[in-house]
Amino acid sequence: TYSVLRLLSGAVGFFHHGGTHLRISNILSPGGFASPLNGELNPEGYALWTLGQVLPRPETSRLHVNVTPPDECEYPLPPLYWTGALHNDGAASIMVVRNVSSVAPHAVQITASLPWSGPTQVAVRHGGCPQSALDELGLAGDETLAAETATEVIELAENDGEEGGLFRRVFEFRDVLFVRLNRRGATFPEPEPYPSEGKDK
Repeated sequence: TYSVLRLLSGAVGFFHHGGTHLRISNILSPGGFASPLNGELNPEGYALWTLGQVLPRPETSRLHVNVTPPDECEYPLPPLYWTGALHNDGAASIMVVRNVSSVAPHAVQITASLPWSGPTQVAVRHGGCPQSALDELGLAGDETLAAETATEVIELAENDGEEGGLFRRVFEFRDVLFVRLNRRGATFPEPEPYPSEGKDK
């Protein structure tokens, strides 16, 4: 689990500090991301797959995000890294990860300016891996990987003086927070399938 947090912290931190092109070597063979015996993804591989959904691509643009303590909090946040991607004019993703050497805060407030307003679906996942992966790997109770999910529809208010809407919301936080936002009726690009999907069992 430490290796998953280190992977996500390093990669998200790279973009958080202004990086634009991230190269991770040794991913075309099992390497450190899959079992050398059967090629099935391990937790690091699934975390990399999740990270790929917020990395800049030719068809996406960077979403400028700010993460602050909740309004009622009197203390500054410990070191955190975050990045966001605007997939199209109706869908966006945000990832927040704690620094491996810091303690996770209890909650964070995320603020982002989006190019739409009105009914918006908010999908939240705590953890670096999809739930199906954790079930398969027998790691469903792990704090860093725990993939608790929740989905709700909110009314995204208009951004005063600007086009689009302003998203500002407080979330419980542990180690990894993954938030997906989409305008009602808008869709996300289809993610790449897991390398293990489609294999004969």
